[in-house]
Amino acid sequence: GPSGNNGIDGLPGATGPTGVGVTGPTGPSGTNGVAGATGPTGVGVTGPTGPSGTNGVAGATGPTGVGITGPTGPSGTNGVAGATGPTGVGVTGPTGPSGTNGVAGATGPTGPSGTNGLAGVTGPTGAGVTGPTGLAGPTGPTGVGITGPTGVGATGPTGSGGLGPTGPTGPAGTGATGAAGSTGPTGATGPSWLLTSTSFNVQGQLVINTDIPSTIVSTSNAWTTIGNTLTSPVTNFVGTRDAQDLVFRTQNIERMRIRNTAGTGNVGIGTAAPVASAKLELSSTTQGFLPPRMTTTERLAIGTPAAGLMVYDTTLNQMAYYNGTAWVIF
Repeated sequence: GPSGNNGIDGLPGATGPTGVGVTGPTGPSGTNGVAGATGPTGVGVTGPTGPSGTNGVAGATGPTGVGITGPTGPSGTNGVAGATGPTGVGVTGPTGPSGTNGVAGATGPTGPSGTNGLAGVTGPTGAGVTGPTGLAGPTGPTGVGITGPTGVGATGPTGSGGLGPTGPTGPAGTGATGAAGSTGPTGATGPSWLLTSTSFNVQGQLVINTDIPSTIVSTSNAWTTIGNTLTSPVTNFVGTRDAQDLVFRTQNIERMRIRNTAGTGNVGIGTAAPVASAKLELSSTTQGFLPPRMTTTERLAIGTPAAGLMVYDTTLNQMAYYNGTAWVIF
């Protein structure tokens, strides 16, 4: 039979303020409509059961009789659905005040200071530099020799027709050389001084201190094993100025090379001859390449990933690369 109409829902009670406010009471539920009468269930007539077969000799089972099932009666029609009551509208209560912030936690203790690095090797004590040589005494006057007269040879007669023999040349005059002047006195010996210390400053300049006292600072720089400061990448760098490769070694064994072949600057690690078409070649028969590893959350938090960026996703246990618009898992 048809279902009865649903009763009108009661209006919901006002929501209490959030936070410490008390929640308002819930309004009473509306009464349910009267359920419609259920239609009668159809009853089909069950056909008669066939007779059981006789038992065969020596336990053989006869065929099971098959009875025909009568047709199922028609289902009763569904009752008409009752009308839906209007939705109650409850007024939302005001938001409760925010709770006060908790007291800030105490600052943890400062970690212990790292151990001091090994002291640098003390340079050798410099030998005292010999003072400058005193001024040379004045040079004595240059001797002046009298130059002898120039010999004059008589010119032979001119042969007829320009074919006659040339007359002999007269002897050349030779003057005597004057005596050398005396050597001037030796100048006084300059002052002597000793080195008191040598060191490199933070810019890699050699600093020499003497007992004059005096300080001499080199105009060029060196890279120190404890690091430099106040450097400029334009003028301070590790590398070469000629067309040679840059090689890095440990235990005097080459570990990495930056090639200068054709000005490519490609890098080889584990090989002294990286292929020209590769910017970086890693060569090993016992080790592999390990990319950055991170969770899916960390990977998706990378800001503005470049196309081709590759990582290993530890959440998915798969490699991932960015194709310029989305991450691709492979």
